[in-house]
Amino acid sequence: MPTRKKPVTRSNSSKKDPAVRQLAQLRKTVKELRVKLEREIKARQIEARVKTEAQKARAQLTLRRISAISTPWNRRLRLLKRNSAAWTRS
Repeated sequence: MPTRKKPVTRSNSSKKDPAVRQLAQLRKTVKELRVKLEREIKARQIEARVKTEAQKARAQLTLRRISAISTPWNRRLRLLKRNSAAWTRS
């Protein structure tokens, strides 16, 4: 009965063959870069969301300030118009 040879394990072959080692290293590098890219994409999406929310809040705040400033001045302008109309009649 012939004896069977042991199958060559990948770990032994990868240690010996530089091409297999380099390929494994490149796969690892690609995986790391992919993870970094995904993190960067998520971070940019969050930044864009925060930026749009800040712009909306700034616009609302500006409108509130304008209305808060203009309200007393509008009252004074109405009073002046009334008084000036009364002066022109007499």
